[in-house]
Amino acid sequence: MTEKKRLKALAKLRPYVREVADRMKLRDWVVTIQEPPPDNEGSLASMCAVEGRARANIRFSDDFFELSPENMRQTVVHELVHCHFGSMHNGLCEVLDKGAHAFYLETFERGIDVTADLIAPSMPLPPC
Repeated sequence: MTEKKRLKALAKLRPYVREVADRMKLRDWVVTIQEPPPDNEGSLASMCAVEGRARANIRFSDDFFELSPENMRQTVVHELVHCHFGSMHNGLCEVLDKGAHAFYLETFERGIDVTADLIAPSMPLPPC
């Protein structure tokens, strides 16, 4: 994807992410779509909540823009669900030992996926 095409796609995505965040009871959150794309190979998106603040930074990969509208919606909802659990997640990550931490991360992500799968159908589809 060219940089120009990517920037145009991100510009179209910003108001959509804001609308979905508002519908997910994140009206008081500042949700920023940032560059560059996530550096985790295979990740469609990544989210970083700012500890102690109602603020989240989301990055989308080029592959995200190749998804069906339904899968794009699910990915956006997935990243926003993380906002509701950020403080709990960060606190647990600090106290768990290495083995428990790996198990927790896998289980936590599955829980976020299931929650996103339940919420996403009630959200609008993104602009194409």
